[in-house]
Amino acid sequence: MDVDYFISLAETLAKMKNVRNTLAHELKSISREDFNRESETTVEQINSKILDFFNKFYTPLGYKKEMVEVYDNINKEIVKLLK
Repeated sequence: MDVDYFISLAETLAKMKNVRNTLAHELKSISREDFNRESETTVEQINSKILDFFNKFYTPLGYKKEMVEVYDNINKEIVKLLK
């Protein structure tokens, strides 16, 4: 069992939780339509680019697809907040 992998994963998920909480707090104050109009993109496109980034840069470093799926689930919750 690679303990360092789990320590690294736990640290990364803790950082992601802080980012998620900050984003969720900020996103509650704007509407989905306003966000899409101001950013000239959609939440779905941004989520897709984030997941592509994780797949491209983290997979070679040993992070598993499950980590990307965790991030995807966090994004889905943020999208729900925007609705």
